[in-house]
Amino acid sequence: MFFEGISFVDEFLAIATSFPTAVYAALLLMSMIYWLIGMIGFVDGDAGLDGAGAKIDGAADGALEAASAKIDGAADGALEAASAKVDGAAEAVEGAGGVLASVASILGLLRLRNAPLTITLTALWLFAFASSFLGARYVAPLLPGLLGQLLVLVGAFFVAVPFASLVTRPLAGVFAKNVGRSKRDLLGRSARVRIAAEPGERAQVRVRIGGDDLLLRVRAETALTKNTEVLLVDYDAETDTFVVEAMSEVLDAGSGDPQR
Repeated sequence: MFFEGISFVDEFLAIATSFPTAVYAALLLMSMIYWLIGMIGFVDGDAGLDGAGAKIDGAADGALEAASAKIDGAADGALEAASAKVDGAAEAVEGAGGVLASVASILGLLRLRNAPLTITLTALWLFAFASSFLGARYVAPLLPGLLGQLLVLVGAFFVAVPFASLVTRPLAGVFAKNVGRSKRDLLGRSARVRIAAEPGERAQVRVRIGGDDLLLRVRAETALTKNTEVLLVDYDAETDTFVVEAMSEVLDAGSGDPQR
């Protein structure tokens, strides 16, 4: 029994470290290293870096003051060289950002944007590794050489997609983004008068957005009676009030009634 266990471990390592399973094993390993570093605190280690940064800043200030007399003559050339390097680094960052945007777009098409990119990729590489391992063990030997390996490499990815989507789908609500709404975003919406008012006075209306009711202060040139439907046409930030018009007047104006 002991030797059978050793034999299985040897077979597992042989498949995991050979093409095509090694591709997904490397990607999964990089994801695991990322999460390990994150748990240790280096990914988001601002607090530790702040303390070290303070010490470095103090040492840097003394060093710069001591060396400033020597580098004044060479400063222009050094700055030009540094500027060129910074420009190159900025282009590299832009390129990396473009790659990440492309990856995010592809994951969106595959319905894999329910969770942050790091979680989604980790789940994807995990299932791709498992699929590739099984494919390399049972499918690749049935096909000739490189053809079978390439088929396993590509097939494992597409097999992993629905499983990764199934796992990350429940996380959509956890990582949902709450986007703030500006009051001007309410312009063009209809509302119901809750508290009536005479011309020029302030009234109160109710606007329903989704399942929530918002109560807004409004001003109108004509009298507003309770339960009248109105249209939010403008917003005055100084008085924090909306300007409204009766919906009946808006519809009459839009129809071009010749009697008006």
